[in-house]
Amino acid sequence: MDKKLSVIIPVYNVQNTIYKSLESICKQTYKNLEIILIDDGSTDCSGSICRELANQDSRIIFIEKNNGGVSSARNKGLECATGEYITFFDPDDILSSDTYEILLKQMHDKDADIIVGGFVRVVNGKTIKILQKSNQLIMDSQEAIGTMLRGKIFRGEVCDKIYRRNLIKNARFNIEISHAEDLLFNFNIFRRANKIIFAPVYGYRYYVHSTSETSNFTLGTLTYIKALRQMLHEPRINGEIDSLLYGRYGTALASCIFKMIMSKNSEFEVYIKEYRRSLRSIGLKALGESGLSLRQKCGIVYVLLPMTVCKLLTWIAKKFQRNL
Repeated sequence: MDKKLSVIIPVYNVQNTIYKSLESICKQTYKNLEIILIDDGSTDCSGSICRELANQDSRIIFIEKNNGGVSSARNKGLECATGEYITFFDPDDILSSDTYEILLKQMHDKDADIIVGGFVRVVNGKTIKILQKSNQLIMDSQEAIGTMLRGKIFRGEVCDKIYRRNLIKNARFNIEISHAEDLLFNFNIFRRANKIIFAPVYGYRYYVHSTSETSNFTLGTLTYIKALRQMLHEPRINGEIDSLLYGRYGTALASCIFKMIMSKNSEFEVYIKEYRRSLRSIGLKALGESGLSLRQKCGIVYVLLPMTVCKLLTWIAKKFQRNL
């Protein structure tokens, strides 16, 4: 098999990591690559580094555009891609040299529309396999969506997946969503597939830049809720997927409400009220999802308590924690 694989890489202010990351792509044992670099308005030296690498490797296509976010950059890459297969890559990660070769061979052998590989998370230089191990899985669209939403074997990221280009067609990332844009994209693409494979190939090294969740919580984070709402408004696949979506939506609402309360930021007040109303309307459906942990269910009940009670319990918990 020697069909072209288009690798779409959005680039924005990654001058310290881009060279090593691209080197891991260029040195793949699978050689028939189309490497599409989209500089999304970088203000550092990322663009000049990409231009230099494009001059050294004829497989690299370098595109410059005004800043529009990662989804906008990926969409530009999709417009330009000509490979029979498409994948995505982030310019601060690393890929083992034989990853694409192994995945594409399995994809070809099983005549799959999508293949999902494993990945490892690297935090502060320490490698952590974050999801449970599994043998190879062969799934239809419903089984794959359910597995993705449970998040135990694989999740909604796009960089650990390879897609047939004719499956994507005119599908694009929603540029208004900055959190869970990958999940929403995969939810829509998976529904078009007949066969999806999970392969326990842990060649993708995902580097995490750890920051405080509360200090990093912004209005943009709330687009995660918007993504889940879009998924809930899509035509239903089956009851199990419906239940999984309500469970995930309920826990996401509860988590956002809690973080907004903790932030003490007045601009979140209107969202706290709206999200509490939304959670009350679907609370029983969310709590009915058997896959939720006791902690997640308690979190949903907690943020539905009267606001004065919720804040009082938060104050007591903080005081108790300080006295430990």
